[in-house]
Amino acid sequence: MRWDFHGILGDLVGDLVLTPDPIEVKIFSPDLPWLEKAAAHVEQVIRSVSGVVDTFNGLTETGPSIVLHVRQIDASRFGLTSNDISAALNTALLGQVASHVQEGDRIVNIRVLLRRKDVASVEALRNLVIRSPGGARVRVSQVADVVEEPGHVELDREDLRQNVAVTGRLEGRDLGSAMAEIRSKLASDNAIPPDRSNMGAFISSSRSRSLIFSSCS
Repeated sequence: MRWDFHGILGDLVGDLVLTPDPIEVKIFSPDLPWLEKAAAHVEQVIRSVSGVVDTFNGLTETGPSIVLHVRQIDASRFGLTSNDISAALNTALLGQVASHVQEGDRIVNIRVLLRRKDVASVEALRNLVIRSPGGARVRVSQVADVVEEPGHVELDREDLRQNVAVTGRLEGRDLGSAMAEIRSKLASDNAIPPDRSNMGAFISSSRSRSLIFSSCS
């Protein structure tokens, strides 16, 4: 859980310039596991700088997902396609509009779907019965593998390059001196790729990783 206490004027100015957090360290790499590790490390580094508060490592995780892998050979034996199975599960989980009813001056959809308790778990989805075009009743587990996957980190890109932006705010200190100290700390950190550019970016050509500083007044 992230707590955020807004200062009315400061928050308004930050929103207008699209940078509510004045400190931002962007880390670029196609290697997602490395990005996750580097982002957490960089947050710890900037958090140790005096005056830097409300840091965020930039890693936002989605919730767990349920993935359906259709076994084409098994499905074809019952005359089913991937679209048939997907449509059946979509109707079971999200419903399908079957009719409409008028309430006052509004038209409200009547949506038909299964009871929540019948699709409340992965095991229930595996045992869900769908009907084939020939009229046969088939369990989902007979034609597909239902797998629950853990949450994934949301991916951001800038100029088609995958990146994570570690951010922070300031309290009782000016931006210039804080950024100078952050640059100094990260430049001497062995976990950060060495500086190989003339633009204040730390770049490692061996694994296509880079770290770029930006500050917003």
